[in-house]
Amino acid sequence: MNLDNLKSGWQQYKVMHSLPAMEEEEILSIIEAKPRKASGLVFSRVTQNTLLYAFLLLCVNGGCAI
Repeated sequence: MNLDNLKSGWQQYKVMHSLPAMEEEEILSIIEAKPRKASGLVFSRVTQNTLLYAFLLLCVNGGCAI
């Protein structure tokens, strides 16, 4: 990613908002960072998938009369 086109605008932004100087690598790492998943969402998915898998096993093994 080439940030040369944004250099003058970024310098003006830093001056206007009194931000500390940041290296190009820091900016790119912030832009490219992946968001973290919420633990509650992961727990909910694992629980749901486990229950559906158990239901499927019951049906396949003949334990369910659907």
